[in-house]
Parts: sequence; structure tokens; C-alpha cells
Amino acid sequence: YKINTESQTIENVIEVGSVPKFLAVTPNENTLIVSNWVSSDISIIDLETEKEIKRLYVGPHPRGITTTQDSQTAFVTIMGSTKLAEVNLSTYNVDYITNLGKSPRSVLLSSNDSLLLVSLNSSNEILKYNRFTEEKVYCSTLRGPRSMVLSPNEKHLYVVNYFDDAFTKINTETMVIEAEIETSGKPIGICANWKTSEIWVACYSGKIEIYKDFLLENEMYPPRYFG
Repeated sequence: YKINTESQTIENVIEVGSVPKFLAVTPNENTLIVSNWVSSDISIIDLETEKEIKRLYVGPHPRGITTTQDSQTAFVTIMGSTKLAEVNLSTYNVDYITNLGKSPRSVLLSSNDSLLLVSLNSSNEILKYNRFTEEKVYCSTLRGPRSMVLSPNEKHLYVVNYFDDAFTKINTETMVIEAEIETSGKPIGICANWKTSEIWVACYSGKIEIYKDFLLENEMYPPRYFG
């Protein structure tokens, strides 16, 4: 759905595959990619015409999506597998990065396009994967790591742990856990307001909870003697 955020009215509806789960817009804002959970494919949508231009089978069940800075490549987690789909957005060719771990759910890409961060829901791990060297570094977490958000300086990763009612803060350089914070039941979504160093967590128990990361605030906005 395309929704006008001022009038709160639906302006357009775009038909995609069965049970759309996640949406990602390419950095050039020309293309929208949608993962279709039940039909095991992704929809490629032209944002100028607001129409689906391609539907690609990637495997059961596609979930998280991220794209490179040049808007040419998309990475899609295939949660019913141990792999990640790598999609060429010009040729629509689909390749795979394999043997990552059980049930890859969410994926983020560093700003220099070199590192993929993947939450492995059934392995209870976060993977840091170097696209160019193929090096894999794992961090064991609480159970059910799902949605993630990366701090602006890319030093810290925050991930909700669905089955343990918590979220975890991970140092992306060392892949060591820095903090485990309890939440209400079944945390499923996470985002942040970096200006205020607030972490927002959505829980299936019916709450959106807001946490202040004072350590991150001091790191990003160190106190000054003057001004």
C-alpha cells in the first residue's frame, strides 16, 4: 500500500506475491523490493510507475532484504534454509551465499558494502559475513534473534530475541555481546531514534517500548567543556 502520511489516505495498491513480509527501497529510490513469504518469491516494483515489473523465485521463505549502495544488488534471507539470495537488479539473475546457519531471518549491509550481518533465528546466532573474503564470524545470542538495527557509526548492532523476551547489543568489531536487556513478551521489531540514542522495541504482547542507550549517546555525542 502507498499511504499519504499527511492525509493518512491510501493512494495506491500494488499487487505482489502471497503474504508480503518485508519491503526495501534501493538507495536511488527507483525500486521497491518485497519478500513474499508464502509464494517463496520476491516482487520487484518500479517506483515511478508503481507497478510490479518482475517476480523472482528465491526459495522458502524469503524474509529480510538489503541492497548495495549502487542499487544494483539485493540480498534476501531465505528463512526456510541456511542461505541468502543474491539478486542482480539489472539482469534479475539469482545466486546464493550458502551454509550460513539455520533460518536466516534479517540482514543488514555495512555502508561500504563489504559486511553482511545476518540473524540466524534457529541457530541463535548473529553472523558477520565478509562478501569479498567470505570470512564468517559468529556471535551466540539469546534465543530467536530476529529484527536488527545498526548504529550510525556501525559499531553496535541491536537485535531482538523473540523467545527470551529481550534484546541484545553486540559489538560489530569483536562480535561480542555488550548488553542483554529484558523486554515484554515476544519482541519482534526494533528501530532507533539516533538523535536521542533511543532504541524502540515492538512486542507481540501489545507494547512499543523505548530504551535509552546512555553509553551510545556518550560515544556519539561526547560531553564538551564549552558549548
